[in-house]
Amino acid sequence: MAKNLTDMQKALLEALFSPECKGDISKAKKVAGYANGVSNYSILKSLKEEIIERTKEFIAVNGPKASFVFTDAIDNPLQLGLKERMQAAKEILDRAGVVKTENLNIEANGIFILPKIDDEKEAYNE
Repeated sequence: MAKNLTDMQKALLEALFSPECKGDISKAKKVAGYANGVSNYSILKSLKEEIIERTKEFIAVNGPKASFVFTDAIDNPLQLGLKERMQAAKEILDRAGVVKTENLNIEANGIFILPKIDDEKEAYNE
C-alpha cells in the first residue's frame, strides 16, 4: 500500500538522492526546508520504507554504470585504482541482483548391485 507523503517528505527524498546531498540526511533536510529542530531520527523513522525502496532503485539505476567498470578494464587494465573500482562495481551489481552464475556439473555413474557370493557359486556350478 502506497503511503501518502507530504510535499516536504517528497522534497526530502528527492534531495537525499540528489548529487548535491549524496545521501546526507542533514543536507537533504536543509534543502527540503525542514526546521533545524527536527531530528534526523524522526525523519528516518517516518520514511524508512520509502528510503529503502529508493535505495534499491538507485542501485538498480547505477548497475549499468558499474558494469562499464568491467568492460573499461578490458580496454585499460593499467588504470589507477582499477582493483578498488572493480570491487565497488561488483558490490553494486551483487546488490542489484546481477550475480555471477556458477554451473555445478555433477557426474554420477549408475549403481550395479551384484548378487550374493553364494548365489554366484551355485550359478557357476550349474
